[in-house]
Amino acid sequence: MMEDRRFHWLMIRLALQQSIKSMKGVIGMKKGLLTLVCVISLLMLCTCGKGAVTEVHLNAEAAADTYTAEDDLYEAARMVILAEKEESEKNVVQEFGNDAYHGYTLSKVTVKKILKNETGQDVAVKESLTIIENQFTYESGNEKQVYHVNYYNKMMPGKEYILYLDYSASDKWYFIVTGMQGKIPVADDEELLCKDIVADTAGEQDEGYEDLLSIQTEIRNQAIKRLD
Repeated sequence: MMEDRRFHWLMIRLALQQSIKSMKGVIGMKKGLLTLVCVISLLMLCTCGKGAVTEVHLNAEAAADTYTAEDDLYEAARMVILAEKEESEKNVVQEFGNDAYHGYTLSKVTVKKILKNETGQDVAVKESLTIIENQFTYESGNEKQVYHVNYYNKMMPGKEYILYLDYSASDKWYFIVTGMQGKIPVADDEELLCKDIVADTAGEQDEGYEDLLSIQTEIRNQAIKRLD
């Protein structure tokens, strides 16, 4: 952080020197002073903005079943729907002390089509459901840590998803089968897994990422066929 600040102040000094040179013999003193003040203000604003919050994406590993075929995922789910992500979502973090914490996101989706429902809950098209997603943000000082459980990428507002779900009667929300695999984006240009994860100490992505991505890509292909 100190090196970043020194770098920004060095850039400010260089910009000021360049600004002063450009003012000599070209513009009047008042206009030159105004330009100098603008340069200082702009650079200070950029420096404060860049140094305010650093965002990092981290993978949180968790034990979970892995399905290699969409048929198996469909059988494991008690409800399968086509849904659109709403704007509403809530980031939830629970702290236990000694820097121990976990979290999730509570998201709202609108049901567009029901492919299966064995939850015992009356669900209708256009109904809004609460979904728990395995991604959360934890802020510590000026660092924003975004945790993705098993590379899970949360849904994007306005986008459609095929969701393989189960229901928690005690919590009154629906959860995604395996915590990750049961969320399939309909758009083929949306990432299936988070690619912004901080690499390990060897500077390479975890080996499990590519394997999981391959499995999830095939499951998505099968899910789109079921939707059609």
